[in-house]
Amino acid sequence: MSRLPLFRAVVTPGRGGRRAPVALVILLGLVAGSGGAEAQAADDPAGEAAPSSSATVAIPYLGASDLKPAAGWTIADCGIVNGQAGNLPGVILACDGAGIGLTASAFDAEWGTRTLTVGLQNSAVRVEVDYRVVLEPPPAPTLNDVDYGYPVAQGAVLLVPLGDLSPTCTLCSTAGGAEVEVLGLSPQTAGIAAVSGTHLVLRTAPDFTGTATVQAGLVDDAGQASEPGEVTVHVAARGAAPADLGALHVVLARGVDASTAIDLAAISWNETGSDLLVACGGTSFGTVECTDDLSAVYTPGPGASVDQFSFQVVSVDGRQASGSVTLVADDLAEPLLGLSPVATAASAPLLVTPKVPVEGETAAGKNSGLSYLSALLATIGTRT
Repeated sequence: MSRLPLFRAVVTPGRGGRRAPVALVILLGLVAGSGGAEAQAADDPAGEAAPSSSATVAIPYLGASDLKPAAGWTIADCGIVNGQAGNLPGVILACDGAGIGLTASAFDAEWGTRTLTVGLQNSAVRVEVDYRVVLEPPPAPTLNDVDYGYPVAQGAVLLVPLGDLSPTCTLCSTAGGAEVEVLGLSPQTAGIAAVSGTHLVLRTAPDFTGTATVQAGLVDDAGQASEPGEVTVHVAARGAAPADLGALHVVLARGVDASTAIDLAAISWNETGSDLLVACGGTSFGTVECTDDLSAVYTPGPGASVDQFSFQVVSVDGRQASGSVTLVADDLAEPLLGLSPVATAASAPLLVTPKVPVEGETAAGKNSGLSYLSALLATIGTRT
């Protein structure tokens, strides 16, 4: 229980109609959720005034806080309390003599701090307390770390779907101002990092080889930033031969309920003269199945208006390329259909749908198909 300021109150006239200049010191404590405010009294003959003071009530995100007086104290007038509901939009007040319940039915990042004046009564003693009421934001968003398990040629442009970072966010919307941003690139000589609303982009330097790390962040509608999510990239020397295997990053429309068939051969090219292996990463909400004939079937799941998956194609002699598919519900204007843009900005409005965090849920196994292919490539070797 947090300790809050002292409050003084003056007793009304005592025996024989004479005023007894005995003041009481009230100590209030507040616990959010199932806790409450408590009051204790102690003699203080030196004081006669009742100076104004206040305490803060923080209501958990879409949760509740209780204010409960200590034994012997009651709420003096629930009518006065309930009459202040108009100053607390989105908060439901429930008042009786034993205490006050405050329940947040909505969250507004611009709500600020509001005042709730409460009268406490103990026999002839009455005090008024101005509580500062605030709405607590939801948990901050999160991004996972990713080790991109395929070599990237020096001088190449790499696009990593934001969905591969498993973003979670309780309060993220494009209209509300949610953003994704690049926080850093190490070493800086590795190239230039940027971000679009759907992808993290790394333009590798033509003279760099080795391991590079891009740090990205996610900011929600309330202005809360995630801890940095790190994408580790392994840059290899470019071969002398021209690129004869490649894949695209595309944005496609999908229906609300129906599955979507995707021809991966149409968004990749193969001039190696050999057969290809293909693997698809996981989605955030739906499911995707890839087959050896370079086709994929995406089935939407509840909760996502924008979903993504990566895919990797590899020739039997070790040449490899990566692409991605971003699927957009028919009623959305963004992201635009076609090729995913190669971003140049350090921040951008978030255009993919993050998952709402669920306690105890992890993203383990999300990219099991790509993980299997990555392990296979480690055995047969790869070429850029």
